[in-house]
Amino acid sequence: MRRQQRTLARTIVIISAAVALGACSSAASETLSKGEIPASRAWIVNTETYVKADKPTPPGAARLYAYVAKAYADTRAHGSVAEANEVTRRVATAVMPTHVADIDAFASTIAKPVTTLPRPSQQIVDALVERSKADNWQADNNDAAMASAPKGPGYWVKVTKAGPFAPSAGTWTRWILPSDATFDVPPPPTFGSPAFETQLQEVADAARKRDAEWVNAINYWGGVPGTEGPSGIWLNQLWKRVSADPLARDDRSYARVQSVLAQTLADAFMECWKVKYSYWTARPDMTDPMIKTAMPDPPFPGYVSGHSTISAAAATVLAKLTPTHADEFRNDALQARDSRLYAGIHFPVDNEQGFSLGTNVGNAVLAQTKNGTRT
Repeated sequence: MRRQQRTLARTIVIISAAVALGACSSAASETLSKGEIPASRAWIVNTETYVKADKPTPPGAARLYAYVAKAYADTRAHGSVAEANEVTRRVATAVMPTHVADIDAFASTIAKPVTTLPRPSQQIVDALVERSKADNWQADNNDAAMASAPKGPGYWVKVTKAGPFAPSAGTWTRWILPSDATFDVPPPPTFGSPAFETQLQEVADAARKRDAEWVNAINYWGGVPGTEGPSGIWLNQLWKRVSADPLARDDRSYARVQSVLAQTLADAFMECWKVKYSYWTARPDMTDPMIKTAMPDPPFPGYVSGHSTISAAAATVLAKLTPTHADEFRNDALQARDSRLYAGIHFPVDNEQGFSLGTNVGNAVLAQTKNGTRT
């Protein structure tokens, strides 16, 4: 525990050194110099340290990023960096209570504490803290989930102590999608059918074709527990693509795009997990042990692919919000999707239907937010 605390403290120092101090100390300043990190981005990087330390499930990590990104962006839309920093500090400590001291220390490097927030900013704190108490998030109950899981050939089986991850995530409260939103996802091929056997053969063929380039892609998009998670990878991908753009030097504008992305990722995970625990499908090597995977099977059902779903949703939204990078984000999403096939952990149909679901989620988000202009 002490080693973990020292690591978190060192990370806070590193992040703080990279933050644009001029922008963060002046409530009126919005534009940063080239190479400086906006406070909105620094808050996500800081949150990654807690995600890495606590190892939440993929939907659980997405939930945390969404709270942090939305708290900052919603406040920054009308308020100063100092106000947004204080609102985010209060919301972050509410959803990550085991890291209060580290979060407080980090916030103090961004701006001086704001003792009394203006009413609009305090209302954002109150609304998000209340939401966190009633968003249906709950700790995994693995025994109960497995007791109700379907049994037999073609269904997912628990092969380690871990999992199934986040079986209730499909019921969590959506961020941007309307509560009554529905997405048509067809059932996967019937186990043992000719269509299923074709799918299985395609996985085996892809696994045999796996080369060093695909191994690098598999590792890049991995997002396994102990890393920043798949949502964190996409939030980092946003920064990677736009860090040299004017957007990266405008804290308020960057916060808005980042917030829409974080909420989209969280919603896409919930929609994906709703499908996963409707079908409980096995991973390919659970049917054919001769398939050599490039990574251990994730501890949750296969259909549909989480990476494919969230990547398509992210690329759809980012193509609209940052159109000069649209092709880059689409290519990123395709690589993330296909890396799951070459890793041997997903059937092609998992990826194809996940990608379709994610695209639909992204378009629904854009419709709800008037193409991302509001959240």
